[in-house]
Amino acid sequence: MLLGRHDREETTDLTCLSRQTHPHEWEVITKQLARSKHFRKFQAAKRDNFFNYAQQVQVELGMKHGFKLPPSFRTREGGLKEEPSRQGRLASWIEYLFYEYDRLTRYSHSMSKCEPQFLEAWAKLARSQTLSGTEARLQSPSNHAIPPASKTPTASGKSGLSFN
Repeated sequence: MLLGRHDREETTDLTCLSRQTHPHEWEVITKQLARSKHFRKFQAAKRDNFFNYAQQVQVELGMKHGFKLPPSFRTREGGLKEEPSRQGRLASWIEYLFYEYDRLTRYSHSMSKCEPQFLEAWAKLARSQTLSGTEARLQSPSNHAIPPASKTPTASGKSGLSFN
C-alpha cells in the first residue's frame, strides 16, 4: 500500500514479482516502492514545523491548485497529524497530492531555468541539418512549439537556416 497507515501495518510483498504477467512489471513495482519511500522521507522532513506545513498544504492545494478540500480535512480528527501513522487514508492521500504538486513545482522551476540553454542547443542542432521532419517538430521544456528550421538564401547566395 502506497498511502494510509504505515510502519507497523504496511508490508511489502515482493513475492508478486515471481507471478508477473508482463516482463517489466517489476520495474513498475520497484518505482512505486521508491516513490513511497521518498514520500515518507518528505513527510518526516515536513513535520519539523508541523503547524505551518499543515497550513501550507491547505492553502496551496486549495488556492494555488483549485482543490476543494473536504470539511473533515480541516478538523483535528480528519486532517494531518504530527505522527503520519495516526492520520486517516484521506488525509494521507491529500498529503500525497501536495507532495506530487511540490515535486512538479520543483521540476518546473528547474526546467524553466534550463530552457534558454535547451533552446540554444536546439538552434545549433537545427542549423546542423541532421534532423528529420518529425524530429524537427519537437516541444520545448515549457511545452512551447520550437520554431522549425527552414532553408533561406543568405547574402552569399548559399542556403542558410532561419527560424519562422
